[in-house]
Amino acid sequence: MESQDPLTYHHRVRKRYISTDNGGFVVEEEFQCPDYETLESQEASYILPEDNSQSQDSDIQSSSDELEPECPQPKRVRSMESYTEGSEVLDYWEVPPTKYGSYSRKQINMEQEELFLAFIKRHPQMVRKGIVKRNKDEIARLWGVLAYNLNKIGPPVRGSTAWKKTFSDRRTQLRRKLKLINSGDENVSLTKKEKLIADLCGLYEETEENNETSTVVDSIADEESIVEENNIKDNASQKLEQNESHLLHTIHSSESETEQGEELQETALSSNKPTRKINTNQLQYDLKKFMKNETNSYAAISTTLKKLHNTMEGNKETFKKLETHTNGILDAFKTMSEHLKEHNSLLHKQTEEMTKQRIESERHHRVMERLISEKIMLKKKALEVQNVKGNT
Repeated sequence: MESQDPLTYHHRVRKRYISTDNGGFVVEEEFQCPDYETLESQEASYILPEDNSQSQDSDIQSSSDELEPECPQPKRVRSMESYTEGSEVLDYWEVPPTKYGSYSRKQINMEQEELFLAFIKRHPQMVRKGIVKRNKDEIARLWGVLAYNLNKIGPPVRGSTAWKKTFSDRRTQLRRKLKLINSGDENVSLTKKEKLIADLCGLYEETEENNETSTVVDSIADEESIVEENNIKDNASQKLEQNESHLLHTIHSSESETEQGEELQETALSSNKPTRKINTNQLQYDLKKFMKNETNSYAAISTTLKKLHNTMEGNKETFKKLETHTNGILDAFKTMSEHLKEHNSLLHKQTEEMTKQRIESERHHRVMERLISEKIMLKKKALEVQNVKGNT
């Protein structure tokens, strides 16, 4: 490999490997990232280490030997067999950040921050305490992948170690904020992103454990001071009692041996008086636990009341709309009722008219029947008269 100027030396490169049928790997194409000094305009010019042998370690050694002394040596973050994505196997190479980087490690753009949060949300083992030590190789690979993707949308551009330090600084800042919040500082608050990071890192549990430990230590110190004070008081009382017994023995030297024995026995009993210990540790722990539970209960009740209030406000708007709709329906029913009343009035008039016509028709039919019956009677009488005349 040809030597390169440190200003154009690029901090990370990647090879893409395609698995073959016989279990080997073939280089398909190469990807490169921009360096520190050509972040926006120039393209990467770093040459990948040539893959002339099957051993990746020998490639790293041969490529690093050919670099100039002032350039940082690249190191393989993870072997190509360890990270598969479909049929592709990725191999990440890292060059540590140099003095030519012009960005502070706390600086990060908004797009990088969104990507960073999304990545650690998918892989919380990268930042969770205790898991990092058990899976160092896997965590190193994930940081390599994250650093590569963050650098693609830079500046700033850093190595995985520098990105770890960036996250470590932010985690330390969050710890300080949580301590201030737990101490009762109302001027300090966490954003949604900070709450997400604190939750993923387990900072809430860590802060709670530290508070409980400090409370227990303070309780033990208070208990020891109380016990020590009681011991001092008991020792003073013992000395006073011994002096009093000595004076009584001197003044009443003529008393009987029985009385002296009783005094000596009382003195021995008072000198062997046990020290009273006051255990306030459990009481303080229970009191703090009770207060914490009460605080959580009040917070839950407050949250529930807020939700209920918001629900009631929403229901008010719904009820107003429903009332307006109901009033419209009532108006429509009133109009329909008026039309029905008019229709009923017309039907009533029509019915009365038809009743009158029916009555008149019945009267006419009765008159016609009476006339017809009278006509028939007259014809009968006329026939009878004719029959009588014919017989005579």
